[in-house]
Amino acid sequence: MRWIEVALLLAALFGADVSRAECPESDICCHAGQAAIEASDWETLHRIVQEAPQCDDGWIAETYSERVSILLTENWSLLSQLHQISASHPEFLTFVLRHMDESVPEERWARVRELATNSCPIEQRDLCAVLR
Repeated sequence: MRWIEVALLLAALFGADVSRAECPESDICCHAGQAAIEASDWETLHRIVQEAPQCDDGWIAETYSERVSILLTENWSLLSQLHQISASHPEFLTFVLRHMDESVPEERWARVRELATNSCPIEQRDLCAVLR
């Protein structure tokens, strides 16, 4: 079990709301991590990453990986948003691909590959090829 899973389990057992944990006002990375937990689209995640590029480490990096995988599997309809952002900010696509990592369950990545293979809009075929 990864350390973040242990932390989440302990928080759940003791009634803590992990998504609402208190961050020191000056802790930019903590705030970035909290915001990433709630990011509902690619524009929001992109903004968070741009505002706190130094924070891609530890639990925040795992949070980014989780959010990337959820946006791809549960919000496939937003693929055009990712495509548009990636066209003007190719480093964001690099970020997304880097976060398709071992911390995310394999079945979720299998779903991304399935979507990229069978449900790819023609306008995003280059992006889908990279996601496969």
